[in-house]
Amino acid sequence: MKWRKAIIEYEKAVSIQNSNAEYHSKLARTYSRLAYIYKDKTLFEKAVHHFTVSIALNSQDAFTYSHLGEAYKRNKMYEEAVLELKKAIALDPDNAFLHLRLASIYRKN
Repeated sequence: MKWRKAIIEYEKAVSIQNSNAEYHSKLARTYSRLAYIYKDKTLFEKAVHHFTVSIALNSQDAFTYSHLGEAYKRNKMYEEAVLELKKAIALDPDNAFLHLRLASIYRKN
């Protein structure tokens, strides 16, 4: 898969220039995109792993928390889903979509 190859190369770039924020950001986005693919294919464990790595690299991305919450919701892990959505909302409190997503979790629970 091309995404995995991209991750390998971004990781090399980060290891060479660890202080380069742009490289870290690109690596985080790549992990996040791979996680979206896994989430859509219902490969839950892989999706959670890649979202978690993405968050570790860039903890300021509200949408990654939101998508991690959605992955938990799809697997009926509602407490975890709520926790991740609350983190997303803390980062982007004026984002109506995040509030709607949290409401949908509360509604199911």
